Amino acid sequence: MLYEITVGMMYPTLSKMKSDYLPNENRGTIMNLFKIPLNIWVIVLLLSIGKILTITMLLKINMGAAFAVFLLSNFVGKNDNNKEKFN
Repeated sequence: MLYEITVGMMYPTLSKMKSDYLPNENRGTIMNLFKIPLNIWVIVLLLSIGKILTITMLLKINMGAAFAVFLLSNFVGKNDNNKEKFN
């Protein structure tokens, strides 16, 4: 249940931040470049450990990502004048 909550909060927040801060022309390229090393890391990790540990690790990673998004959204909210630089 906690996993579902963290994923449910993470994806809409990431989409909102991407639309606000990444230019439309380059958004797909930038996001795909970040996904390549992440996918390689996840595959290596999942193939090297057991199922219970895998689920635990994924839960911790998603909770960390949700916390990072929370911190970034608070930081960006305080610095809204930086938003004009990217538009």
